[in-house]
Amino acid sequence: MALVPLKCSQCGANLPAPDCAGTCRCEFCGRLHLLEDPVPEPRSGAPARATGRAPLAGISIILALAVAVPGAVTWLSKRPAKRAAPGPGPSSAAAGIAAASASPQRMIFDRVGGPPLALSVDDRELVIGRVRLYPADELFLVAVHPATMKEAWRIGPLGTYSEGYRNTFFVAAGARLAVTDFRSRLYLHELSSGKLLKTIELTDRAKQMCRSGPASVSLQQVDDRSFSIDLDSASLSPLAGQQVQCRSTFFPPREGSDAASLGRFPGLSGFRPLAVRLGEELGVAGGVRSPGTALPRVAGFEAKIRKVTWTADLALADPASVRPDSNAFDALAGDRYFATYGVGSKAWHLAALDARNGARLWDVALRPVFAVDQLYGLVATSSFVYVSRTSSLEVFDAATGRQVGTLGDDGYEK
Repeated sequence: MALVPLKCSQCGANLPAPDCAGTCRCEFCGRLHLLEDPVPEPRSGAPARATGRAPLAGISIILALAVAVPGAVTWLSKRPAKRAAPGPGPSSAAAGIAAASASPQRMIFDRVGGPPLALSVDDRELVIGRVRLYPADELFLVAVHPATMKEAWRIGPLGTYSEGYRNTFFVAAGARLAVTDFRSRLYLHELSSGKLLKTIELTDRAKQMCRSGPASVSLQQVDDRSFSIDLDSASLSPLAGQQVQCRSTFFPPREGSDAASLGRFPGLSGFRPLAVRLGEELGVAGGVRSPGTALPRVAGFEAKIRKVTWTADLALADPASVRPDSNAFDALAGDRYFATYGVGSKAWHLAALDARNGARLWDVALRPVFAVDQLYGLVATSSFVYVSRTSSLEVFDAATGRQVGTLGDDGYEK
């Protein structure tokens, strides 16, 4: 009897079927699935006996407890009627993408594609991220207005996840968006509408791409050829003998944790900085108590004269319950400093402090995620805070801490 491989409904990895008995946990992302028992294959010539259970080829994988908390807006795309022809046009039938049907299609935010782009377009904030759409597990770029959590445009498909996750990059510069795919192509799109403006054939797949100027990007191919690309004129200029140095999108280092940034902090007894965020006049260092238990702490300082003006405990909880070294993600936007921290064995909190004096503005508990509950990044603007989780991007109001919505699908506990 041929075995049919089982796939994780969250990340698409193969499940260890021989080791599963009733329940099966994905070894890659930790998602727990409930399995129905298979029926023994009938002997030759003997009629199959009806048992009400599915054969192995029809084993159902049930996503346990994937229930959104009431009041939180979960944003899902619509399922295309069929897999579209290759090409990154905006999501419309006229552009060659199948029109959306009434059947919902599962979407997860692809954190491997890097942090979301949050920027102002036509005086409105727009957040752009890479997502995976099931059941085909295809890569798309989506742009959403965070104030309403409504989709502005969608680009794709950019191949399946296995085909394109290493070579699909997206960078905004000026009024354009540059996108690469596994077919060794570079696409230039209008940032406001997602409209495809030009397709450029490359000699190899992209290895890395990043912004290099107000309207230009730098791109390095797998064959180590590098180019500077002017997005307004769609012209490529070889970078002979030069190596493109882009911040990794797959496993990016913590921003502000490099030696140069840490060197801007004036120093403070009993405090070890982990990352330094700098504004025009203010600076904030996220760190831990040292020596001793590494409880999350924050220190504010005047950037120009390098003088510490305030310190505060990050966690609004019993110190005995705060997880040491759990403040791995933070951001500074205007006069607000945002950071995450862990409480107990699993819970996560998002806090906002006044960067001028350390006063706590708000502190909210994140919804618990079933199985693996891990954070992967934080991006903030003056209006919104974006927290990257296992397979979703959560959006919060920067002024109040109210959760505005969720891009992608996570299994939340009740």
